[in-house]
Amino acid sequence: MSASILSATARTARLVAVLASLAAGAIYLFIGTGVVSVGRSTQDATTDLFAFGVLMGVVSLAIAVGVWLLPASRSVLIGVAFLELVALIGYVAAAGVREPPFELWGLAIKFFQTTVLIATVYLFSERDRGISIASDVTGGAA
Repeated sequence: MSASILSATARTARLVAVLASLAAGAIYLFIGTGVVSVGRSTQDATTDLFAFGVLMGVVSLAIAVGVWLLPASRSVLIGVAFLELVALIGYVAAAGVREPPFELWGLAIKFFQTTVLIATVYLFSERDRGISIASDVTGGAA
């Protein structure tokens, strides 16, 4: 496989990661603003879904911006992978305090976050192989 094909694949992985992170962020904002319902807490304390949705929406946007602007940055890719892993593990760990424990919107978010994680791991592997993944936005010749 030539370097230009790998570079194009890495650009595609970057775009997929950005779009998936933006999709997850949009769903988080929909949850926070009450546009979609995700059930209720089974604990006595109520969860502030507005603050949670906005916070996670902003985190998802920051991830998208970081991957788009700095796709070859070791620290950005490690940070993104860490945040996505925490979100994935946290969703499963907190299932017992939600009713229902798993629901469509949460699973959709986890699908998008898993997509971001896989694309990030791919970008990290390409970065370590020395393949150029930081190309112009239009995909034209550099």
